[in-house]
Amino acid sequence: MAATLLISDAHLGSRVGHAVLQRPAELAGLLTALEPVGHLVILGDLLELNEGRPPREVLDLAAPTLRGIAEAGLERITLLPGNHDRRLISPWISAQGADLRLQATVPPDATPLLAEVVDQLSGGGAEVQVVYPGLSLGERIWVTHGHYLDRAIAPQGPYGFLARPAPTTPSAHERPRTPSRRHRVGGRWIQERILRPELAPFTAAGLDWQMRRHSLPALARVLGALGVEADYVVFG
Repeated sequence: MAATLLISDAHLGSRVGHAVLQRPAELAGLLTALEPVGHLVILGDLLELNEGRPPREVLDLAAPTLRGIAEAGLERITLLPGNHDRRLISPWISAQGADLRLQATVPPDATPLLAEVVDQLSGGGAEVQVVYPGLSLGERIWVTHGHYLDRAIAPQGPYGFLARPAPTTPSAHERPRTPSRRHRVGGRWIQERILRPELAPFTAAGLDWQMRRHSLPALARVLGALGVEADYVVFG
């Protein structure tokens, strides 16, 4: 049986240098890892569409990486959008309203932007499926991007420390939010001043502590509220 590989948070097109798969050496490493793989699952934020760069420019920057993945000889690719590439399917999410399910199949042409990404990923013959917000891999494993934990932690976002009640439906997690100026400035400050390569040994330790102490419990509250039953959960 061919293996399944999960990747997340490529952020192709990012302005702040986080898109490691745009670097030839890192992309080559991924393509080597894909050689024994039949199914690639992309757990969100494949593209960086939240930094204000025009989508056309993002797609142009992402194209070499998408072509490389497409030509890797995969049988199947499953794409789960995240919060930074939500624009790929945001009109479709709005149209679902309260009917949004935990594992919904998204039409590959839900938006022109999504259609182009699917077209590029399928260029090597792989079957490409788009699913949102989560996917069951067998009976015991559930995978998702993980951004739903933002509603269960404050300040809103993965760097918060205060527990909040978790919404009980996917649609409740999708309701528009308007972060305060303090949250916007704080998030930008973390991205620009803290999440830098030269500080990686320190930020890795700090974020590891925050993740274990606050984000993982937040996600556990979300999964319980949504009724997800699985032995293992993988998120980006």
